[in-house]
Amino acid sequence: MNDIEWPDVLLAYYPESKWALDPEMCFNEMEHAFYGKPPSNAELCAVIRKCGEAGSATISNLRVLISLVRTSRHDSRLRPRTKEEEIESCKARMLAAPDHDERWEILCDSTYAWDIDSWAYYQWRDWAAERARIKAEIAELFRASVKEFAKIGATA
Repeated sequence: MNDIEWPDVLLAYYPESKWALDPEMCFNEMEHAFYGKPPSNAELCAVIRKCGEAGSATISNLRVLISLVRTSRHDSRLRPRTKEEEIESCKARMLAAPDHDERWEILCDSTYAWDIDSWAYYQWRDWAAERARIKAEIAELFRASVKEFAKIGATA
């Protein structure tokens, strides 16, 4: 708790916010408010600085700060991601996936599949073979679907 910076940042922007002088109590409240995943010191500092620099109304109590953090998290999820952020997010999900079939699904959902596919080729030695197997399965499913539709069309 000795290296906590956010109360100092808060008091620098909002000197009247004396409630922040008990960071342990604030941390316990935030841990409860965020279901065991409280904001980091850096996240709190960023939210406080953003509000302070924008000249926002005072952060008069902990509930206001919690609300601002929630709003900030919500806004960051809604903002469009850059190409690099999208690629890194996809790579992280692929690394966490249990198998190549799941990785393929993640890859196909990405806008930047070509870039990520190249990375995957170097990440997993068997990626090319597994990719070929998955594509063959997809092609076979497609062929079977076409045959079924042809049967339906012939009987109609």
